[in-house]
Amino acid sequence: MPTPRTLVHSAWFDYAVNRLGGAEAMDELLGRELYRLALYADLVPVAAGCDELRIYRTDPFLREDGHLIRVWIYFTLQKDGAVALQHIEAIEEDMET
Repeated sequence: MPTPRTLVHSAWFDYAVNRLGGAEAMDELLGRELYRLALYADLVPVAAGCDELRIYRTDPFLREDGHLIRVWIYFTLQKDGAVALQHIEAIEEDMET
């Protein structure tokens, strides 16, 4: 298993996390997914049309209000190997299959 990278939060990232809300399920998801990102950030491809920006997408999960969402975490890799967290958002998914 790889060694976890350091996660560096931007002020905008912290602001966006606060806007997601503090539901227990969201806190658990973020803890798990940020750890996964710290381990495997280099496996996330660079976003189309970008030089450095990468977008990590979680698996969809059912939010407490009944909406299916997926969390997108925008980040870059720093020269020292740290993961620079830039932004985060919750995207509602269509529940139709």
